[in-house]
Amino acid sequence: MSRAATQPGRASLIEWREASLPPDVKQLVAGRTRLYVSTRTLCKVLVSHEPATGWHLSISHPWRDPSWDEIKSARYTLLGDELRMTMDLPPSSEFVDVHEYCFHLYECRCKHKSQHLRNRPMMRAKMSVREVTKPYEGAEQLHMAPVVSGETFGPNGESENNSYSRWTPSGSLSLVITNPNLHGKFTVGDEYYVDFTPAPKA
Repeated sequence: MSRAATQPGRASLIEWREASLPPDVKQLVAGRTRLYVSTRTLCKVLVSHEPATGWHLSISHPWRDPSWDEIKSARYTLLGDELRMTMDLPPSSEFVDVHEYCFHLYECRCKHKSQHLRNRPMMRAKMSVREVTKPYEGAEQLHMAPVVSGETFGPNGESENNSYSRWTPSGSLSLVITNPNLHGKFTVGDEYYVDFTPAPKA
């Protein structure tokens, strides 16, 4: 099965053919995933979908970064024109370098192009793990509290923990986690940002 680009310009010269997923790729991907290859440019695209997060395109090339024409062609040819897709640039500490020359596009489910701005956290706290307990079989319980710091502020007002503790000087957060994939991931002394984003009423 092949799909030709419907967008004008150079991107329309790229044709994508569906191919079988290699065994090593099958171990990395999950859910509804298909592989498309451009025999002209040698680009490969993994198209996947998860109900919770939506559509995801993973666009790669063997020895260089995919070009804008290739990214544009893959996005509009393989997913149509109705979706809003974005390229996420997270903090460098969150990079996952499974492939050296690969870009990712994620579905943005915003009803309006500025909705993602309105969905920014109303408040952010910084909390530390004070204790990890096992309340019952198959569960871990996190006990967290706002960070505190005995450090003095620097000449330019720098001291992140002091800044956070100024506005959230006390409190507690307790979570029981039954997801086995998260057990053992939290250690006493670890610090986390906790965002409070308004959610629509169910």
